[in-house]
Amino acid sequence: MELVTAAGTAVRSGEELDGVHVDAAHHRVLFENDVVRVVESVISVGERTSLHTHRHQRVMYAVSGTSFVRRDERGAVIESTRLSDGTAERRVMWARPTDLHTIENTCDQDLFVIAFEGHDSHTS
Repeated sequence: MELVTAAGTAVRSGEELDGVHVDAAHHRVLFENDVVRVVESVISVGERTSLHTHRHQRVMYAVSGTSFVRRDERGAVIESTRLSDGTAERRVMWARPTDLHTIENTCDQDLFVIAFEGHDSHTS
């Protein structure tokens, strides 16, 4: 199945839209087994990621640069971590699977995040 963004760009659905597949410049797998995948994301100051998804729930730890803006496939802001006093919120965040989005680093330092993704199919 192909999706078309507001900008007219065709993208495919499913695993091919996962951040490590469509945006390897910003996301890379550090470790993976049948229980967890650990993904490193580095977004330099002022950069924006390609349109991508995250298929699994995850815990994210922001090592540096916690200020960012998340936009949906139409470019509308759906989350901003910049607070009115100029500081950034949360260093540790939990997130459900995320639909198509981009992340723009709005901080004055590189955004460096380690995500620990749980594989949904794992049962104890």
